[in-house]
Amino acid sequence: MGRTELYREIGEELGQEIRSRVESSYGDKMILLVERHDDKEDVYTYGLYVESWFLAFIKLNASSGGLRFITQPKLQDVRDIHCVDKVVGVEVRTINAMFPDEKEAVRLAFEKVDEMRKNTLAV
Repeated sequence: MGRTELYREIGEELGQEIRSRVESSYGDKMILLVERHDDKEDVYTYGLYVESWFLAFIKLNASSGGLRFITQPKLQDVRDIHCVDKVVGVEVRTINAMFPDEKEAVRLAFEKVDEMRKNTLAV
């Protein structure tokens, strides 16, 4: 996936203001976390470490599916979204479901943040 397509996706899912900020200031800081290719699709999942104030600029649209914060220990409880009824969705708000490649990307992102913290403390 090229940068143009990635920025377009960011704009569609998180809003144009986030897209502009990422494109102008953070584009070179994005990390490819998961890359998967099969006969049906090519999947690329990127991560970006930002400060908490940055989240205020996110503007989800109706098709984004929502945004939930999750801690590293709770990641193991996340269910495979393929096992959720597509019509009904996740009925209980305490249950989180994700695509397996997205769950893997979040796991890797937590590892990267842990690594960054260790490197910062070691200096």
